[in-house]
Amino acid sequence: AIKLDPAAAYPWSLRGFVHEDTGNDQAALADFDRALELDPKFVDAYRGRAHVTEKLGLIDRSIADLTRAIELDPGHTESYWARGNRYLAANDPAKAGPDFDQVVNLDPKLSVGYYGRGLAAAKLKQSDHGVADFTKAIALSPERIDAYLSRGNIYLQLKDYMRAAADYTAVIDRDPTSFHAVLNRAICHERANRIDLVQGDYARVLELMAEPVKASEFNNRAWANFRLGRFDVALPDADRAIEMEPDYPYGHGTRGHILEALRRAPEAIASFQKALAKSPDAFIETKAREALERLNAG
Repeated sequence: AIKLDPAAAYPWSLRGFVHEDTGNDQAALADFDRALELDPKFVDAYRGRAHVTEKLGLIDRSIADLTRAIELDPGHTESYWARGNRYLAANDPAKAGPDFDQVVNLDPKLSVGYYGRGLAAAKLKQSDHGVADFTKAIALSPERIDAYLSRGNIYLQLKDYMRAAADYTAVIDRDPTSFHAVLNRAICHERANRIDLVQGDYARVLELMAEPVKASEFNNRAWANFRLGRFDVALPDADRAIEMEPDYPYGHGTRGHILEALRRAPEAIASFQKALAKSPDAFIETKAREALERLNAG
């Protein structure tokens, strides 16, 4: 047991870390509070309390403690990294970016600084900066699956489908069970018209997919089965997705494609019209218009 001097901050802070390590976050919080009452400049207690409050979902308090820790020790790289991540969690990438700048400035060989800054740039729609930072993170740590995945997501948004697919492949090579990478690679191959690769991708999607819970998950399974030619299997999942979210444009689009394949043209036209009416997505709009032209011409 840790022997406490009631008037000394260090043992209170030390016991706080022990409580945190054993999962007793409330006791840890109380000990860090006590340490800082005794010594308001005890920087380790601010860092420890910031970690506990982050776990408890108290992001603003965590940021405040990290800010005080940085004021007391402005050369501590991890404090900037931690605060940057808190800002990302609080959906404030504009404040996160400068903290990751500091991580990079203090230690240019740490991949986490570039990765965090890349996340901030991606959230700010600064695609070129995001790609550059994720590329640097990969150069420093070639096994960083998260950096390949994040860079692939930017390429997908930029419609640079084959570069995105290459990044998702890099993820899959390192983690064959990454559902997100397998699904997004299938989407990239499909949009790049690499039909020779699509069926294999969607077969793998079905192998990895857990039982759907959300509308998007039912839709993903419906689309995978559609691409594999299993139209009768796909249709109930598309119906379920729309039942769960009646305004879900992807669900209506998927249902339209399935019904078209089943030669149920009037129902397919109705589904594509709903997809068109509800979609803010240019890709869905294009596909729905193309389908409606085909069906109306036939």
